[in-house]
Amino acid sequence: MADLPRSKDPDFKYDLESTFEFAQMVDFEVFGITFKEWGDISKISKQKKNDRFNTRKLKNITKRTRMTVPEENEHDLKVLERRLSEISFDLIHLVGDGNANSAQDVSRYIADNSLTIAYFVGLVIDEPSDLVVDLACKCITTICAAIGLVQLAAQGLIDDGLRHPNVRVRKLVLELLVASADVDVSLLFLAHNFGTKTECKLRIGVLELTIDCLAMTDSAASAHAALEATFKAAPTAFAKNQPALGKLAKLLNQPDERIRLRVCSLICDLLSSPSSSDAIFTDFENAGLVGPLFLAPLSSTDIMTRLNAIEIISLFADTAPESAPFRYLSRPSGAFEKISAIISQRLTTAANLDASLAQSAAVAFYARLAKSNPSALLTIENSASQQSLLSPICEILLATALIPPPPPDLIHACLICLGNVASSVVGLSLVVARHRAALDVLVEAAVRGIGATKIVAYQSLACIFDQPASAALFSYNSGDTENTQQQQQSTDSVCIQLFDDIGGCLHGIFPAVKSVEQALCIAAYACLKAVADKEWGLKQLRDSGQLIGFILDRATEPRQIVKEWRFSVVEAVVNNKMSKQILPEALFNRFLKYAREGPFYREPVPLVMMESA
Repeated sequence: MADLPRSKDPDFKYDLESTFEFAQMVDFEVFGITFKEWGDISKISKQKKNDRFNTRKLKNITKRTRMTVPEENEHDLKVLERRLSEISFDLIHLVGDGNANSAQDVSRYIADNSLTIAYFVGLVIDEPSDLVVDLACKCITTICAAIGLVQLAAQGLIDDGLRHPNVRVRKLVLELLVASADVDVSLLFLAHNFGTKTECKLRIGVLELTIDCLAMTDSAASAHAALEATFKAAPTAFAKNQPALGKLAKLLNQPDERIRLRVCSLICDLLSSPSSSDAIFTDFENAGLVGPLFLAPLSSTDIMTRLNAIEIISLFADTAPESAPFRYLSRPSGAFEKISAIISQRLTTAANLDASLAQSAAVAFYARLAKSNPSALLTIENSASQQSLLSPICEILLATALIPPPPPDLIHACLICLGNVASSVVGLSLVVARHRAALDVLVEAAVRGIGATKIVAYQSLACIFDQPASAALFSYNSGDTENTQQQQQSTDSVCIQLFDDIGGCLHGIFPAVKSVEQALCIAAYACLKAVADKEWGLKQLRDSGQLIGFILDRATEPRQIVKEWRFSVVEAVVNNKMSKQILPEALFNRFLKYAREGPFYREPVPLVMMESA
């Protein structure tokens, strides 16, 4: 009988497929191996070579013959690693920084060395060693950075890589997509105005396969980055890709909480990015991706789901009132109305921790919104189609005299919110017109409160005293100078009244800045800094000799952070344009000297040298 055909594969002595055909032609038994066993060998040889179970099975079948499966050659592996290291170094050198001909140089190098991207991909799949895989990935990344992903897409390696069960292969492809986003992703994924139908199908399929990777724990982070880079490259085309948005909606409605959170995080990042627009938000809304993000979680019985929903809403509430996200949130029975209902709910018992946490989070949401987007206050509070958010917050403050009172954390959140709302001219005007009694509660907390309540009250008052003089915050026309001035004067009168109600400089601020409680001391200095920037505040400070003496005496304060806050008050006095007119010249010079010396200056102490020394 003729000898068996030799194999080109160094791992096998004979060509198993040719031997299988040889057995069919010559006899049903070759060297004692039956026809069925040859079929098993042929099938096994087509599978991955690093599958240990199949390798053992192959060894058992060939045990009765002269055929052997040699062990891995360590010397050959070292040679391969060294060769890949050289190739990687050469490729990186060819790409270089600012090499305009890197694509041509890399293509020529690959051709001269008879290399292909498929060769490196095969090394990643076979995993001879960790070093080989790392070097192969580096080579693929360098090649794709120079010549793009077109060659990979043409060979179907993008699709195959995203479907591959090996996580290293999937992550490699996803990282390539992120790295090439500005150049290739918009063409590879989304362009549909050129090319053949097959190419268009490939592009759409790759985007959907990337979304599938989002559901896999080991490749979710890479898939998130790839999708975000894709959206940044072509946001409109991404939003018009209905199959991709449908797949995201399907993942968003899955029972697995981890997958839903990943999709929520992705949608938030996409819609809150600078690349997004009102039209894109509308496309996502029509695809069913916005409702499950905002409305459904607010009605959940799980406290963490509600808290997460409030945090997500805060990302989109800080937009212009005429924007699509804000209009969506302010719809009847929308997110703002649901948050108002959360704030308005009555706590049946002080032990209802979940309800208290939800209320505090909802109040904190409105506080952030009032601080970052004051123009939205009037839109929310004057809307006839939804409940007010400020009214239930002020009702909680007025309920502090009830028995039992609201939880302290909730009261503190409402005090902070009131300070943020009233920190703008529009917000303070709104509070004075509709909720003046809430300011009385704030003053009472600053005068008679203890501990954290007193500290929070002073912090809120500092926000109110620090009124900006920006015409953009007024509800008047920019050219109506007279109305603007009248509004600013009425705001100053409210601040003066509040400052007098807490005791002014001597009976309110002075005891607080002398407090051993550092947080209270800092809050009082913040109030003083805010009023020192205004004409009426300088007059109040000028008439408080004891407070001035305490501030300018460096020996009265040893704490470093409080020294910095004290110095900020001195700077506010010096930088006020009316200081020279309001303060006596000698007093102004003392403040000026303090400011020039800095917050940590110490008077030099003379030392007497003794003769015995």
